[in-house]
Amino acid sequence: MNIKSIEMNIIWRCVLGFVLLFPLQKVKAETVTINGLCYDLGIQDEKNVAIIVPEGRDANGKFRSSYSGHIDIPTTVEWETRTYEVIGINEGAFANCEQLKSIKFPDNLAFIGKAAFYKCTGLTSITIPSSVTSIGYNAFYGIDIIYYNGSASGEPWGAKNIVRQ
Repeated sequence: MNIKSIEMNIIWRCVLGFVLLFPLQKVKAETVTINGLCYDLGIQDEKNVAIIVPEGRDANGKFRSSYSGHIDIPTTVEWETRTYEVIGINEGAFANCEQLKSIKFPDNLAFIGKAAFYKCTGLTSITIPSSVTSIGYNAFYGIDIIYYNGSASGEPWGAKNIVRQ
């Protein structure tokens, strides 16, 4: 094996590793706002899926979202005659939303990304469904209490207390 083929082998292993670690990025159709929440819509394993994403970034590159009050994340959303299952909350989706008071997750939610609720100081507690099997670093930084009985590792994910139900 020559050096060129070794380099290509390494590159393909890196690409394959990335695809295996981030399977939700296979196909991304578009970013849309439905009922006040911003979603990336796409296809995963031949299913229409939706992931909640930040509304954008500010001039300093920090996530920018203006969500406030009480939010009930739906199990599915409709867009252009298609139904999409809401399976996750992406990195920084609700970061710095200090006016967010409560959030209810659907029972089919699979993951919550890094810093998803970072510094959401208006949230005093969150109950996470056991369907969530992946929670990113500092997902709940600054939140007092997280109620959770699932299998995700890495707790406390930035929260002050984890209560196993």
